[in-house]
Amino acid sequence: MQVVIATSALELGIDIGQMGAALLAGYPGTIAGTWQQAGRAGRSQETSLAVLITSASPLDQFLARHPEYFFERSPEQALINPNNLLILLGHLQCAAFELPFEHTESYGSLNRHDISEILEFLQDTGLLRKSGSKYFWMAENFPAAGISLRSASPNNIALQSFPGEKPVVIGEVDRQSAPWMVHPEAIYLHQCETYLVENLDLEMNLANLKPVEVDYYTRPQQETEIQLLVLMEHATTESTSKSFGEIIVTSQVVGYRKLRWGTNENLGYGNVSLPSSKLHG
Repeated sequence: MQVVIATSALELGIDIGQMGAALLAGYPGTIAGTWQQAGRAGRSQETSLAVLITSASPLDQFLARHPEYFFERSPEQALINPNNLLILLGHLQCAAFELPFEHTESYGSLNRHDISEILEFLQDTGLLRKSGSKYFWMAENFPAAGISLRSASPNNIALQSFPGEKPVVIGEVDRQSAPWMVHPEAIYLHQCETYLVENLDLEMNLANLKPVEVDYYTRPQQETEIQLLVLMEHATTESTSKSFGEIIVTSQVVGYRKLRWGTNENLGYGNVSLPSSKLHG
């Protein structure tokens, strides 16, 4: 028997044709993620098995006692704004790589005038070149390779370790995730190795880590505040009310807990002093 141990990256479509069973260690957090992980088994069209091993968390225990909540619901909908500038720039670069843009072309729901302005911007950066009435891809790189599956943000935090005299970059995390993933004193797992985050420099986009052997992991404690800017619509039903408008969500990691591996025993707390982040929606 052969066994593959993987992180939640298994949701992204790793195809192991001979996998006959999938064991999920804890509820992934979404119905879609659960089906994606379970669906890695049985790719050869033979009978397969998927088992969800619940943890002691309240959400896992609720699902163990109320499986109908999972099986009777549809997977969550993934909603994005394709006209978000960060997303749109990535899409346009990939499209131009596949086929040159005509200067009169529209794209999605945007008219040709809006697209023309963005194409001119990409030409100024050296990624596109206009020849006649067409914009051609000029960069050497493959644009899709530069689009992250985790975040639309172009800013990443480099994770630097010191196994010897010279530093080595072992990975990256997106800037939005850095405060809760690699805050100072956090335990970070990378390729089955455990690292302690010594410091996080958001101005330099750098986190310094050192290899350690510990019997615990850390869980960040985050405070979130929602501020209403503009209320556009409001409706009330028999059981609830719903509103639509503009808000600002302010989040800040203020501390962390140390939890023992296996038992989740609370081993202590720590404070974190990092700037807050704001999301306008």
